[in-house]
Amino acid sequence: MNSRAAPPSLLPANRRIVLSGEALMRRILSAPFDTTLGADEMDDIERAVAALPLWRAADASS
Repeated sequence: MNSRAAPPSLLPANRRIVLSGEALMRRILSAPFDTTLGADEMDDIERAVAALPLWRAADASS
């Protein structure tokens, strides 16, 4: 059941607005962080949120 996500241009207008808002929030929140990947293949913002209870690494099981 690995369906690919629809490209943003094919999404309904309201979903495109949400995606653009999410991108803006990510850009604002990421600005003070270094985006260089470390030895753990994570950037500073990923390391900062890794300890949050809602954060899950991409390869972690749910």
